[in-house]
Amino acid sequence: RCTNRGPSVLLVRDVSGALFGGFAAEPWRVSPDFFGTFHTFLFQILPKVHFYRPTGTNQNFQWCAANYHTVKNGIGFGGQKRRWGLWVHSDLCSGSSRPCNTFDSPCLSPTAEFEVDTLECWEVSPPTHTNPNGSNGPSGSVLDRFKNEREVLKTG
Repeated sequence: RCTNRGPSVLLVRDVSGALFGGFAAEPWRVSPDFFGTFHTFLFQILPKVHFYRPTGTNQNFQWCAANYHTVKNGIGFGGQKRRWGLWVHSDLCSGSSRPCNTFDSPCLSPTAEFEVDTLECWEVSPPTHTNPNGSNGPSGSVLDRFKNEREVLKTG
């Protein structure tokens, strides 16, 4: 459901309780080749918080393959085909993670091959509401928008 939707965050919790994932700067699309931009990155949340940004070694940021017979089907971040920084198989039940020079990341899970406990993908997009001035996003300055909170702080 994240294909062709916009940037997204993929979050994986494996059966060991490790929590990790990646930010896909480009919309996911089925392709037999890597794609994406230098805004893509990997991260760990549990057992420790760490972000792994692109090193410039290569441009193997994102991979998404489905219904191919000659390439591995699933979604991946970084590394090389068959040796991913983060890989989730097309069945969404298992995956792998290995040290990756694309992001200078270690294995994100406690083991190179992991079983997925929970997998979520969130689209990241700007707000779509329109302000009275006709623009998207917050209107006025930050100080104007939080006037009540400032008053509470002054009285405390």
